[in-house]
Amino acid sequence: MKLHVVRPEQEAIGNYTRAIAHNNEINLSQVSDNECEVIMANDVLDSFTLEKIPQLIQTLAKKMRINGTLVIGGTDVRLLCKLVINDQLEEAEASNIIGVIKSATSPLQIKSLLKQIGLQVISSQITGVHYELTAKRS
Repeated sequence: MKLHVVRPEQEAIGNYTRAIAHNNEINLSQVSDNECEVIMANDVLDSFTLEKIPQLIQTLAKKMRINGTLVIGGTDVRLLCKLVINDQLEEAEASNIIGVIKSATSPLQIKSLLKQIGLQVISSQITGVHYELTAKRS
């Protein structure tokens, strides 16, 4: 199974099962443990508060098959602040970003959480203030 975790207003990638993340919750009742070969959760971290993110990552990891892949991402708090301080991002745009997300994290923080539960981080990508990490379950 291929799973795409999205916000309520987003559509899932074709041929992926859609799961909605909203207000610190995700409904994965239709997905069995160890069922997913790929989980795309590239925007999911923004939909959860900091204290709920470790639980989210554990929940997603339980759904992954051995050798399954998880792509997870969110807004990088350090880059967001840096861009505002260096006048590369208008305060209004930064305010809009902050108004939409429940939390901003850092790739290092999420890498650490992924490693703690036994996932191997195989790549990271940053675009603007958004980052994505790709991890594999060995």
